[in-house]
Amino acid sequence: MAAYSEKPDRFQTALPSLDPQRLLELREIFMTKIWTKNPIVDPDQLDFYIARVLENGIDWSASSCLVLLIFALAAIWGNYPDDETREVSYNEPSFSPPVTYMTMSVPEHRMKESLTFLSMARLEQRLYWTCLKSECEVRYELTDLPPCDLSLSDFPYSLPSFPTRQPSNDTAGWMFSSPSSTDLEAASSYYYLAEIFLRRLLNRVRNAVRVLSPDIDPPTIKTLAETLTQLEGQLQQWVDCLPHTLRFNMPLESAPGPKEGELMKLSRERYVEVRELLCRAYLYLCIHVPLDPGMAALYGDKASEALLLAVYRIQTEVPFFRHPGSWGACRVRFNHALCLIAGFRAKLTQRPSAEYVTIPSDWADCVRVVIERLKIWGEEGGGIKELSVLLEWLMHGNLEL
Repeated sequence: MAAYSEKPDRFQTALPSLDPQRLLELREIFMTKIWTKNPIVDPDQLDFYIARVLENGIDWSASSCLVLLIFALAAIWGNYPDDETREVSYNEPSFSPPVTYMTMSVPEHRMKESLTFLSMARLEQRLYWTCLKSECEVRYELTDLPPCDLSLSDFPYSLPSFPTRQPSNDTAGWMFSSPSSTDLEAASSYYYLAEIFLRRLLNRVRNAVRVLSPDIDPPTIKTLAETLTQLEGQLQQWVDCLPHTLRFNMPLESAPGPKEGELMKLSRERYVEVRELLCRAYLYLCIHVPLDPGMAALYGDKASEALLLAVYRIQTEVPFFRHPGSWGACRVRFNHALCLIAGFRAKLTQRPSAEYVTIPSDWADCVRVVIERLKIWGEEGGGIKELSVLLEWLMHGNLEL
């Protein structure tokens, strides 16, 4: 996911000018040049929204966002076709005389003005990061998708910023900076940023563990362990920076709070997802790689933690209604059940590298819970029914050992 690292912005945007005369000029351009072909807003309603902006400044409302988008369109449109067309002669083989075309180019100063309004609306940032989050989730489950064009865009990928009320009266409306951590809107803003960070961290973890294989050599194992330790430190920094409204009871230390809010719950589940994947790499090493006794003892605790986190997620992340992530959640629970079965089989067959791995006492009950849930969701399709059949077959084989 290196292609998604932050890129330089071609146009360093600042807050747009809210000069009333210029805003009314932009309104006129929109109504005469754009609205006539795309009557997407009611003129009277638009005038009311613009009057409110002129009186109170830009706030964090849908109407202000709409006004910003209209100003951005008008700024980039200008007075086309009056002031931007020019003739270009081009010799085509099929014509004897040169053919004259009309062309246009947007002046850079108007491009910058348009981008200031778009930047203030913050829509491009939100759309990019929302698309990227969904892209990461889907590509983890469907690895053969064609390349994504997100990495080819000129968007600078800076994290979106959120509004806070300016206390002084000499600046209009809202400004954009770090939100207060006291209200619901701020909690949503912080959660959005926190999830973006975890998505990027999750991508780093997934890239790091690609070196895992039964033939991995000791130097590569050592390098991987150092990388995983660094990523674990970044995960802890994420926890330390969470605002109070998103702080959750730490998994494996205590149960989720009885009055845990939705955003707090989602933050906790995202955290466990990354932590479990970090520990799962050690479980793989203890099961599949012939480690020396020192490495086996060193990695055994982390491998055991991976199994405990799998049990924790099965017990606490209960799918009780259908939603867009249900299919992915079924596959995630299937992976947890596979880890528990693999850990048990490694201990049962007395693999030397798994000597220090501890299997949770309720591992089999958790696998059976996953099987039942997959059966419930099996009629939804997408291969869910087949996952439950596979787990039943694996459990039957374990009981026969």
